[in-house]
Amino acid sequence: MLPVMWVGMRDGLTPSPNTELRREAMKIFRRESRGRHLYSVTEDNGTLHEFPSVTAITGQLEKPALYGWYNKMGRQAILDYLSPYRGKYLPKAKFDLALDEAKARPTKVRDEAADYGTEAHEIIRRIIMGEKPDVPARQEHTIASFEAWRKEAGLDTLAFGEFMVASLIYGYGGTLDAIGQRNQETIYLDWKTGNALYNEAAYQLAAYAVAHREIHSLPLYGYEGWVVRLGKDRPDFEARRVDLFAAFEMFKNLLQVFEGRRESVWEAEKKP
Repeated sequence: MLPVMWVGMRDGLTPSPNTELRREAMKIFRRESRGRHLYSVTEDNGTLHEFPSVTAITGQLEKPALYGWYNKMGRQAILDYLSPYRGKYLPKAKFDLALDEAKARPTKVRDEAADYGTEAHEIIRRIIMGEKPDVPARQEHTIASFEAWRKEAGLDTLAFGEFMVASLIYGYGGTLDAIGQRNQETIYLDWKTGNALYNEAAYQLAAYAVAHREIHSLPLYGYEGWVVRLGKDRPDFEARRVDLFAAFEMFKNLLQVFEGRRESVWEAEKKP
């Protein structure tokens, strides 16, 4: 059987046994814009594109569980701030400060978690690249979780700690955490340091895998993807295999919505 390669336009894929996309010379850069990542992609012929990130596209998803979490963080902030005044007179100014703290606490905790994840990813990237980085005390459980997963996964190789990919067919960019190999099969990997795994992580990994295979004109079979959640409070992990084809179908739906939201749905105003 001849390998099937990616070919087609952004609105679809057409399998072809004889056509290859040449993307190896493509240059990808990431920049910040209004708090989000954008990926600037230059083809080998000099054509420049600017694509949204995978996380921006999947970030459209509603997260109902977060509503309760934000509520909990706000209540806890008020209790923490006002507990010293229990049984005492509370000036209005102090109450107003407590409300301000309640509003700010969820964002502060979220940003701290993001910083923690970024730090963990960087340490793991350096380990994969053969370095021996210093591990801060707060990261010891997470890195021990990674090493425990690595031992159990039994990969033949683990390489390419964090690198950028992009799809010219679909128009997006992202950063893939790692690629492994087992029994000559490619394994795409994504690390998470949150308290649970959500479908959004599967959609993201599928998008990264598709972009990587497009860049290198790799066939549409012979690979798999795993999302690995690494423990923070104790050295444990949760690894789940992703149905990459089903997940990518969902990602394409999200991409269509993302692009559609940037289009005007109002007709030009006309006088009666």
